[in-house]
Amino acid sequence: MADLKLGQVVISKQGKDVGRIYVVVGVAEGRVFLADACKFNVKRPKRKNPKHLQPMRLVIDEVRKKVEEGQDIDHGRFRYLLSAMKNGGREK
Repeated sequence: MADLKLGQVVISKQGKDVGRIYVVVGVAEGRVFLADACKFNVKRPKRKNPKHLQPMRLVIDEVRKKVEEGQDIDHGRFRYLLSAMKNGGREK
């Protein structure tokens, strides 16, 4: 399995969602759980095979910390952080 970390930004390489950007919010049983702040959120993530993902070097620390602590992530803030990463920004 790819070395994916919580909060890491990934791109889908396979399936109906090819090219879509997600954030890793969990890893279990050979699957990765992803959120995109639109259709899939942290409470209801998308399951995907890690072989079908292209990892990026970007990690959203705020999302990682909240997932590790089991805290709720504000939907608007999550969308803002993900869009900042899509646009190449390093917003914290």
